[in-house]
Amino acid sequence: MVTGALEVERREKRIGSSLEAAPKVLINDPAYRTAMKAEADGEVDDFLAEIAITSQAYLVDGEGGAEDFRIEDVADVSVQPGKAAGKKCARSWKYSPDVGSDPRYPDVTARDADAVAYWDKLNG
Repeated sequence: MVTGALEVERREKRIGSSLEAAPKVLINDPAYRTAMKAEADGEVDDFLAEIAITSQAYLVDGEGGAEDFRIEDVADVSVQPGKAAGKKCARSWKYSPDVGSDPRYPDVTARDADAVAYWDKLNG
């Protein structure tokens, strides 16, 4: 469903890549939320962003608005597309507000800075 919403955003030239997006998935059925939590190994929003291939994503309780993206066969779920916050990480290409937070590696996220530092240490 997120992919369908992002295709509309691409067609309308509001995003180029799915990594530029931060969709909200609104769920009006508690069973869907329970199922998503059961699949997520940690934070549900992070899990949703990973499977949707977006920089950020949010799972929200609610029925959404009339302008939300919907699929007729999937009752009680809608998507509100949105732009991801932050700058683009040079390593992961994901958008994040913490890009540049590590002065050693000003063009990557803190998570990627740790990975690069580890690589540098091993390959010195």
